[in-house]
Amino acid sequence: TATAGTAGGWSARIKIAIRASGCPPYKRPDAMQRILIASLLALLTLLAACQSPRSGTTTARTESIDPFEKYADVKGRQYALDASRSSVRAHVFRSGRLAKLGHNHIISMPELEGRLLIRERSPPDLDFDLRVRLDRLKVDDPRWIDQLGGSFASERSESAVAGTRKNMLGEKVLNAARYPTLHLSALGIRGGWPLLIIDTAIRMHGKRVETPVVASVFEEDGGAIRVRGNLLLKQSDFGIEPFSALAGALAVQDEIVIVFDLLGRQVPQP
Repeated sequence: TATAGTAGGWSARIKIAIRASGCPPYKRPDAMQRILIASLLALLTLLAACQSPRSGTTTARTESIDPFEKYADVKGRQYALDASRSSVRAHVFRSGRLAKLGHNHIISMPELEGRLLIRERSPPDLDFDLRVRLDRLKVDDPRWIDQLGGSFASERSESAVAGTRKNMLGEKVLNAARYPTLHLSALGIRGGWPLLIIDTAIRMHGKRVETPVVASVFEEDGGAIRVRGNLLLKQSDFGIEPFSALAGALAVQDEIVIVFDLLGRQVPQP
């Protein structure tokens, strides 16, 4: 946004330029010159105001093509995600002075689609895309609650679970009716096989956020590959304000931990 100081700086520069072009020094500009200065100053102020601030989070464009289309004609070993043998779970943590009245939540996302490509290089390189249907998420599945235990093991009624899901899908949180998917894609890898640091771009809630993911990648019997890891996201990075009630006495933390366990089956090459 342009400031008064910026406007004054441009005005001084324009006056100096006019003087340098032949105007007598220290002479007050005539009416025509004042109109020219005012017009140029207004134009420069408008251009300055139109500049977008830089940020680590950008607004994501709506995807117009299939994110998996790029895998059609590339060389390397390709794997298609087996959703029935894979899991993606988000962990949401309670907060505030009255946190004991709330619950930690496990959000499972059963509808997944993904593709992974390993290029035969030294060291090997990989590319992958994962798309998750947020509008089909499940809240506090008893199997995951029992498995994790600890602070997640508190009892909750079916109506409480249904209310939590409704709130999460609503306009104030995920707004899943407008943004039904999460799309994660690889940008590059670091670390060393099989323990990798994968730089990723995540598109969710109309925003694009880049973040590293720590994952282990190893082969299994039958031509399959397993990818396990976790990542930390902040709701606020995606323009989502974490839930808060009673002046913050009952709230959820901004950070969400996502744990994934993905199985890919090799795709036959033509």
